[in-house]
Amino acid sequence: MLNLIGVILAFIVIIILIRKKLNFGLSLFLGSLIVGIFSLQVISPIDIPKAIIEASFYSFEKQQIMTDTLELALLMTLIFVLAKSMQETGAITKLIDSLRTFFSKGGTLGVIPAVYGLMPVPGGALFSAPLVDKEGDKYKLQKDQKNFLNIWFRHVWFPIYPISSAMILICSIKFSGIPIQMLILADLPAFIGVILIGFIYLKRFTRETPPPRVTIVKNYRGLVYIFPPIVPLLFYPLKYIGLSETRCFLIGVSFSLLLLYFLIHLESGICNLWDYDTERDD
Repeated sequence: MLNLIGVILAFIVIIILIRKKLNFGLSLFLGSLIVGIFSLQVISPIDIPKAIIEASFYSFEKQQIMTDTLELALLMTLIFVLAKSMQETGAITKLIDSLRTFFSKGGTLGVIPAVYGLMPVPGGALFSAPLVDKEGDKYKLQKDQKNFLNIWFRHVWFPIYPISSAMILICSIKFSGIPIQMLILADLPAFIGVILIGFIYLKRFTRETPPPRVTIVKNYRGLVYIFPPIVPLLFYPLKYIGLSETRCFLIGVSFSLLLLYFLIHLESGICNLWDYDTERDD
């Protein structure tokens, strides 16, 4: 019973600390300490630091250094770096502008957060919120409607996206050991259902407002930026030559960062060449 009270109290403390803008990782660490303290009736005090070490880098049972947690932490960091890099370089904005060519009549209200959802980082909904807010104003949506669409479509990928932290943790050997492709297959009906529900609400929100009369400029150049978020999936087959899933995605996300760097500089070079040719013609 005391254990359950500790878990409930830990969740309350974590939520309060996060709302107070305390560091997310530190909040979780303090919450885990609360759970440990309330579990002292069944464990000894020395078991708490021992469990922290065991979970971090060393196995007392096998008496060897374990890198699983460090690799997972590095993977989450690289995913955040990829997301932030695409945000700061304007790659996401260019991708969304190109997707407007294919999605109209309010479809971009779902596409914008869905694109950001391909980069699963804590607080990622804040990245797409300004764009959804601006796009929603064209259809005179209320704030709660824009918030719903932003949160809903950002998270549609989570049941099937293998490089989300939730999928990686659930399928890790220390948690369940479920093959990630089996979990994706089981979640596929839920994924389709979530998309259908989202578009039902999207059409309901926008049906009373005529689409804005704007000329959509066809621009396909930004579509190349869809590759960095999905390239890591191509490295998953490396698992069959002996690599762990985490290491497969580590290689994949690292390659995505290099690909993003290459695409940005390639586009910059093309634009400079275009400007040079234009000036020469003038």
